[in-house]
Amino acid sequence: MRGVATLAETSGGSGADVVDSFKDVAPGLGRLIVAHCYGDIFCRPALDPKVRELGAISALAAQGTVAAEKPLGVHIDAALNLGATPEEIVETLFNIIPYAGYPLIEKALLIAHDRISLFDDKQVDGSPSDHRTLDMCSG
Repeated sequence: MRGVATLAETSGGSGADVVDSFKDVAPGLGRLIVAHCYGDIFCRPALDPKVRELGAISALAAQGTVAAEKPLGVHIDAALNLGATPEEIVETLFNIIPYAGYPLIEKALLIAHDRISLFDDKQVDGSPSDHRTLDMCSG
């Protein structure tokens, strides 16, 4: 299915976990997410993958809903896997404070801190770096 490779390459597995969480309730939803978001939208060529992930982080953080927390973590993981620095992620969140407000961004920063810490722990444990540049439409 189109989009599977892009999801796997960007999220380092956390995206597949989110998609799998729907399999018992609404398996079609997972297929739609993968095919549409990762197979169609994320394949558009005008933005590089890291910038695209930073945009997704902004949109999800601004929503400020419990429903957005898991996808926010997935896109933070993906941004890190694509070479975004922790500073770029934090600055992306700071940049939307005037539009989303402090409480939403405070929560998003806590989620970012947790995801960055997990990413750093993987790097310290000797796991190879997942920082990469992808051809988002391959596969």
